[in-house]
Amino acid sequence: MWSLSGNWRRSENNQLTAVQWYAIQYDLDLYSNFTYALERSTDQFAQKDHRNVLGAKAFRTWSFDLGPERSMLNTLGIQVRQDQIRVGLYDTAQRQIQGTVRDDRVRQTMLGVYGQNEFNWSPWFRTIAGIRADQLSANVTSYTLAENSGQASAFKLSPKISAIFGPWNKTELFFNAGKGFHSNDARGALTRVDPRSQETTTPVPLLAPGWGRELGWRAQWTPSLQTTLAAWRLDLGSELVYVGDSGSTEAKGPSHRRGLELN
Repeated sequence: MWSLSGNWRRSENNQLTAVQWYAIQYDLDLYSNFTYALERSTDQFAQKDHRNVLGAKAFRTWSFDLGPERSMLNTLGIQVRQDQIRVGLYDTAQRQIQGTVRDDRVRQTMLGVYGQNEFNWSPWFRTIAGIRADQLSANVTSYTLAENSGQASAFKLSPKISAIFGPWNKTELFFNAGKGFHSNDARGALTRVDPRSQETTTPVPLLAPGWGRELGWRAQWTPSLQTTLAAWRLDLGSELVYVGDSGSTEAKGPSHRRGLELN
């Protein structure tokens, strides 16, 4: 694996313009055997993942002084990432390939644009509001089952908001809420035939929605010591499990998580 990244920025007249980019080359050869000899004399299998990743981000900010103890900061940005992937699953014995379960070429591109407004209403209250639009496009070529080849795309709009009260005696209260998503394996969104059992399957969503919020308290005791306590909840529209030894994706129902976090 190797990676290369860089950035450029320019600041003038209360404006900041920045560009960041990166390139990653990644190779994985993983051998596993979870069931030992349940289906064959050895159930060892190999997962191979070789990919090239290119990505970039550009944004611009504008700050405004709106009078005594009031200010505003606006941000507009764009992000893009493309993955070129060759991924496969193979039956092996002593790390020698005995058969191919699936072999796929995946091309996927994520494009996102976003805007954010940070407003200082008073010395003790400020808000941060934003919205983001993401488009994911995927193209899968299956070299083992033509039925699992094709194209898929998904779009998500994600609003977010934060409200911060304080500081009072170096402490503040905050509330965060917003929508988001997690992306799924592009092959799962296009697989119609299980590569191991040859049974018909139902494709899964390419993007699964999420909804999170938290309420918390933060204290800055010293310049080098900060304490944060937050209660949070996260609801996901679906959960997916990729079954490595069968090359299939199992769809689960929605999930609901809640908890307390202390830092």
